[in-house]
Amino acid sequence: MDSLAQHMEKEALPDRAFMEEIYGKIASNSFAILDENMCSIGIGVYPQASMINHSCKSNCIGMFYGPQIQIRANEFIRPGEQIFHGYIPPLLPTAKRQEKLLKTYHFLCQCADCRNTERDRLMRCVKCPNCPERVAPNADGTYKMCEACGFANFDADFYEEMDLLIEYAENILDKEQEHALEATPTKVETSAQFSRASPTHREYDLYFLESCLAQLEFTLHSDNVYVIRILKDLVEVCMDLSQWEKAVGYGKRIEPGYKMFLKRYDLDQGLLYHKMGVAYYRLGDQSSALPYLRLAKATLTITSGEESCLVQEVSDLLDECVSKEIDSLLLECGCPNMDH
Repeated sequence: MDSLAQHMEKEALPDRAFMEEIYGKIASNSFAILDENMCSIGIGVYPQASMINHSCKSNCIGMFYGPQIQIRANEFIRPGEQIFHGYIPPLLPTAKRQEKLLKTYHFLCQCADCRNTERDRLMRCVKCPNCPERVAPNADGTYKMCEACGFANFDADFYEEMDLLIEYAENILDKEQEHALEATPTKVETSAQFSRASPTHREYDLYFLESCLAQLEFTLHSDNVYVIRILKDLVEVCMDLSQWEKAVGYGKRIEPGYKMFLKRYDLDQGLLYHKMGVAYYRLGDQSSALPYLRLAKATLTITSGEESCLVQEVSDLLDECVSKEIDSLLLECGCPNMDH
């Protein structure tokens, strides 16, 4: 209101309570409007869609066709079963998800995933200081013993270092998100972002994120959600820089974590398959690209719709890849190159 008062006559200023009510409704009910590259280009309030309740274990997703929103099921929903939409990205420990939801939407989530203590333990796993195996915390948040080697000396220094690393990772990820959204009309959190910064900036991002990953991996296991999220950003940066081998390497490291924490038909799963398929294709490895492109098409058809630009792009690349694979097989067999 103070900023608004600098540009308007006092008599023309709207009532503060009215403005706060409007702001609250928009903040609690708006959707990020995404373009075909899954970049946020604005926000919109959709009264019917905003009636859908939240669950961290959602069964539908909101996709956009221009300014129109389409709510798509991404798993089988039985007649009479309630539909749920995820208000925030799922790759966060339970306490962090609940904190974000309480701050923005003013409720404490108690969905199935928030009650799944085993899932949360795996999200917060660390690397054993004595061997590379995963150590998950107990119910009280402490790390007792590595089941692989028996190491049990998780002292105060270990917890201090772990807390500092997680705080560091959160700051990096928050800044990366702001960086990806800084050129858009609004800063709305989304589950999938493509940054389109200049090559020089992206080279710096690559160096910075790789340095961050190196520090995290001293203490956090590769299945820890903070490591997974840094790897996700690294894949995007490598794709932007056409560093296909690195993109494939980082992508393969994400796959186990995605399979643990995301559902089969999750948008992030489909986007990762797409990037892996593109990277392998650019490397000239059609045989490795094909299974990823098929998975991408199957997943994105569910999440985005068969008519979406993204699915069409995957389909076109898949057809081209199949054609090149056939040409390669014909060449190996000594057969003449024919139209197919």
